[in-house]
Amino acid sequence: MPSVKIHWVDVEANKELSHFFGVSQIPSIIMLRDHEVVDHINGVLPRKKIAARMARHL
Repeated sequence: MPSVKIHWVDVEANKELSHFFGVSQIPSIIMLRDHEVVDHINGVLPRKKIAARMARHL
């Protein structure tokens, strides 16, 4: 199974980074593979839906 790294970013303290990734809502989940965005979730979703979206990229 591939390894997964999770990072939390304070969007107020890192405005350039949040702008770069197009964060428009909190929470946001941005999934990267080989430094490329493969999925981007804005807003609240049930845990099962988040897990299903993440599973597509593992």
